[in-house]
Amino acid sequence: MEELLETLLTNKIFILITVLVIALLVYSLLKRLLKLIIFILIALMLYVGYMTYTGQKLPRSSEEFIKQGTEKLNEIQKGSRVIIDSIQRIKKTNEVLNGSEDGKNGQ
Repeated sequence: MEELLETLLTNKIFILITVLVIALLVYSLLKRLLKLIIFILIALMLYVGYMTYTGQKLPRSSEEFIKQGTEKLNEIQKGSRVIIDSIQRIKKTNEVLNGSEDGKNGQ
């Protein structure tokens, strides 16, 4: 192991290859990180645009931002519960109707 490490550090070609591999890895990581940052900035701009368009005030602090986000999530969850309940009632009604039709057709 020590001989391998000594060979890598003393041979200029191995040092060059190692530096190039490290540079490619750093470039790849920065490229992905830059894409993530651009995506987050676009999402933030869309959020600010939506808040401005709807006439809502923008949060001034991170705590206010989290509070508003939590309130919106709670509203969405309540709405989804109503939708799920409605779908379940429709399914039950459909099953009852299909069951009564099967009974009529069988006689």
